[in-house]
Amino acid sequence: MMMTERGMAAPAVGGSVLADFDTILTAVVPELAGRVQAVAFDAETGRLDVAPDLPAAGAQLRWSAPKLVAAANQRVRGTNVRALYVLAPAPAKAGPATAAAKPAPQPTPHATPVQRLDPPEGYREAIAAHRATWNTTQ
Repeated sequence: MMMTERGMAAPAVGGSVLADFDTILTAVVPELAGRVQAVAFDAETGRLDVAPDLPAAGAQLRWSAPKLVAAANQRVRGTNVRALYVLAPAPAKAGPATAAAKPAPQPTPHATPVQRLDPPEGYREAIAAHRATWNTTQ
């Protein structure tokens, strides 16, 4: 109350949860290290939003959610992470090396319609012979 009266704000708990998420993730699910990014934390609802880079990583996050929530609450004191919300997969952000390696997209030429050629004479004769022997009462 005293801090509010003087215009001071307490440090945001969510910031430390987001900052320590990589450490928490590495401790609980080391195979997902570098594949998941903490996006947001709502301290009022206790919802931690994370974004994997692949759908498989998202599935593994959902399986490991109870362990991650417990580890986050234990590691960052004063937090109350109640739910881990896995967002749609988002590709990892391209660094300078990745961005330089990708060539610039080239414009695609307009497709021209393909004209169908007449079938060869042998093909037409085979179809005519097949039709002549085909029984329509079957």
